Amino acid sequence: MHSVLKYIVTASLMSGLLACSEQSQDKVLVVDLSIVAKAVGRDTLMSTKLDEVNTALQQHLLTFKESIEKKVQTEKEKISGSTTKQQQEFQALVIKAKQTMLVAQNNAQEKSKQYQEQLLQQFKDDIQPIVSSIAKQQKASIVRVYNASLLWVDNAIDISDKVIIELKKLSAQTATNSDVTSAEKVDTTDTAKEAELVEQNK
Repeated sequence: MHSVLKYIVTASLMSGLLACSEQSQDKVLVVDLSIVAKAVGRDTLMSTKLDEVNTALQQHLLTFKESIEKKVQTEKEKISGSTTKQQQEFQALVIKAKQTMLVAQNNAQEKSKQYQEQLLQQFKDDIQPIVSSIAKQQKASIVRVYNASLLWVDNAIDISDKVIIELKKLSAQTATNSDVTSAEKVDTTDTAKEAELVEQNK
């Protein structure tokens, strides 16, 4: 859970939720995404879904690793007592297998990161209409995300509580089906395709 909240804050440093103008005379409001997410239980939901994805990816990596090790072991048994050339070919296969596994691990990490970004973006998309409505009511031109770059914020311009109230009302009215694709649907084909590299170098 803490990793998701940390990611929300970190990602918030990169961009504001809404930015209609940069003119100093425009009224500015602030919203704290981490507080809103925690108040409505979205942080727990995102953490759970991220854990599901990571578990699926790790399981796929484990299966993939076992497949590679089996192929390497098969080749090792074939070349027992064979020529120097065959020994060299086997060593090349071992090196290639390690490289392939590293690529698979990097792919899995990238997929996890992308999914985390999707979860955060979905959360932003879900609260954007509420933030926009509050901004219009208060005649504000800008709504910024509260983050470490803001040294001080007047509570009068912090609309986090208002967003939470409206979001809870919305959740009570309709059950949301807006969550990002579940873990079992996360694409893991990239790592599976890497097995072909090992097969080609047998």
